[in-house]
This record gives sequence, C-alpha cells and structure tokens, in this order.
Amino acid sequence: MPDMLRTLKVRLKTPLKAAVRLRRAMGCARFVHNFLLFETKSDYGDFLDELESRQCFGEALSRKEAEALCVRPEPVSKFSFNYRLRQLKKLYPFIAADTHSQELLQECQRLSGAYRRFFEGKGGYPRYKRKGAVTESIRYPQYVRLDLKRRQLFLPKPGWLNIFNKEMPVTPELAEGIHAATVVREGDRFYACMEYRVSVPETLSAEALAEDLAGMDRGVTVPLQLSDGTRYGTELKDSIQPLLERIKLLQKRFRHKTRGSRNWRALKKQIAKLHLRIRNIRRDILHKATADICKNHVCISMEDLKLKNMTVSAKGTAEKQGSNVKAKAGLNRELLLRAPGEAAVLLEYKLKLRGGLLIRVPPQYTSQTCAACGHVSRNNRKSQALFVCERCGHSANADLNAAENIRRAGRARIALAAGS
Repeated sequence: MPDMLRTLKVRLKTPLKAAVRLRRAMGCARFVHNFLLFETKSDYGDFLDELESRQCFGEALSRKEAEALCVRPEPVSKFSFNYRLRQLKKLYPFIAADTHSQELLQECQRLSGAYRRFFEGKGGYPRYKRKGAVTESIRYPQYVRLDLKRRQLFLPKPGWLNIFNKEMPVTPELAEGIHAATVVREGDRFYACMEYRVSVPETLSAEALAEDLAGMDRGVTVPLQLSDGTRYGTELKDSIQPLLERIKLLQKRFRHKTRGSRNWRALKKQIAKLHLRIRNIRRDILHKATADICKNHVCISMEDLKLKNMTVSAKGTAEKQGSNVKAKAGLNRELLLRAPGEAAVLLEYKLKLRGGLLIRVPPQYTSQTCAACGHVSRNNRKSQALFVCERCGHSANADLNAAENIRRAGRARIALAAGS
C-alpha cells in the first residue's frame, strides 16, 4: 500500500515563561535571516559595482575579463550561511543563549532554499522578515517528543508543553516516530505542526470512480456547488460579515494613529486577531464541507483554475491604465475570502485517504456550455444565477449547469485514462 505524508497540528498551552522563550527564539531566527540576507545583497551589490567600474574605465575589454579581475562574492548555499552563522554567534552572544543551535541552522537552510528557488525561476527574490508580523515560525528538526498519554510535547529549550487538543489522530507507534516539529505563532497562540506517514489504499478502478463521480463548480455566491444539487459554504458570508464590518471600522481609526505608538500597535493587534478569526471560521467550514463531500463521493471533478492570474489587479501600468479597477478589486477580495484553492487541497488529500481521486479539467467555457445540448454561447448565461440555452431553451441554475459540464469532462478524462 502506498503511503502519504500528513501533518498533525496541535495548539500548545504556553505559560508566560514558555511564550517569552518561543518569541525570543523566533526573534533570533528573524535576526539571522535578515542579517544574512543583507550581507548577501550587499556583497553581490559591491561585486556588480566593481564589475561596472572596471568595464567603464577600460580595465577589461569584456565582461569575462572584468569578472576575472573582481572579487567574487561567496556562493549562496547553506554551507556558506552556516559558516557565517558561526561568526554571527561570536558577534552577538544572545543568539546562542536564547535559541537552540538547530533552529538557526534550519533558518539558514530556509534562506538557501529561497535563493535556490529564485535562481531556478520558481519564486521571487527573498524578502526581509518584519518584526510584529501576524504569523512567524521556527523549526525543530531533532529532539522533539510527543507523549500521547500525558498530552504533552517536548521542545528543546522550552521543555515539556501541554497540548489543548483532546483527540489526536495518531497511534502511539506513529507518535514514537515523530522527532521534528515546526512551531507557528498566530497572533498570541502557538501551534506545533508535526509530520508523519500513513498508509493509504490503492486508487479505485476507473469503473468505480466513474460510477460515483460528481462535478464541482467553485464561485463567489456559491463557494462549492456539486452536480447533484448540493451546495456548501453558503453560510460563510453571514458568519464573517460582522467581522469584516468591524475590521473596516478599525482600519478607518488606524489611519489616524501615529505609526509605532502604543495605540497604533494595540489597534494593529486587534485587526490581526479579527483576520485570524475569519481564517479559522473559513477553515472550519471548508473542513466540514470537504469531509461531507468525501463521505458521499469517491471522485470529484473540478476546474483547474489559475487563481493567481484570476486575482491580478486591474490597475494596469502608467502607460496603459486599467478599467473597472474598483469592481475588479472587490471581485478579487470576495474570491480570496472563499479560498477556492484551499478547498481543492483539502479535497485532494481526503479523497486519497479513501482511495478516491480529484480530477482537474480545463475551465474554458464550462459556464457558457449548455448541459442538455452542448451549445456554447456567451449569451446563454443570462445572469449570475440563471442559465437559459439559446438553442434548446434548457433553463437551470448557472452554477449547477457548470457543475454538470465539469462532471462530464471528468468522466471523459477517466474514460481516456482507462482506454489508454
């Protein structure tokens, strides 16, 4: 049977002493990250300045000759960062006193990984970490122990910490294999994320998947619409609307506060807490919805949406100004509040645990195609909620019609895979 990597997230009971120690450790990791990033950027900047000056003043005829004359910066790797960290500990002794050595080595590894992704074209240039961010984290790669009987977690330096969670989906055998954890601070709360492997059943046959297949359309008004008529997530708007109005009111007050003052920091902390509450409410609704979907269906077909492209700002450039900027910004905000990408991630791993499958199909024309006759036209979509086919007169809810088209596209994918 294949296995799958899962994450156990538990909330830690942190008394004042433990909370202060964890905050100091995260502050030291942030200091190391920013210091090494600044040194790397300055070294590379000095190298480029020297390279340009040697070419400008005629000391070299080509770029290759100029590079041979210049003092090249140290290569960006975790080994060079580890060497710099050793020197940094001598300059600032508080780093070694407040943190475990493994935490800082993990921060060096994170920074080197960010540089590697940047050079491979998979991400942007590494950024500085801001003090006072809503969330921050540190990683303990060794010496972590989980005691299920006492519901406690051991971390180097802070020691044994109690766990809020009453039930944890791990056996004592799996708990014995957990030796690493990432501690995340969200507002004033601390969570520990631990990875473990579980066995999952083999994916069901194509016939079984096609028999219990449902299409899913994701949107703003109806976050999750299934082809069998079931809707999920419609209660999200009513649940978070009071919190959004409260945030809007506090942000108006926030503009008039002096930056860095005590009232400014207190108000910023209050707004961050409200954003965390919204995220927790949304995550709870999505977990319950995806769990119910996986109980009723073993295969789900959904659109392969490019959410990053869909939520790009419409401002445009200085030469070519965008249009309907305010309306597009509102649409982007509403779409991101529904977190359609998170719903797909939750569905994928929950279906896999049951031997099911998540199929992603092209999203083109799914909302403009008639599920009865297949006629494609922009005019078929009369409004956000109403779909009326121009050719055959078929009338249905627009989201339900799109979900049926997505189901058929997923069924065709299964048939194609089974035939090949």
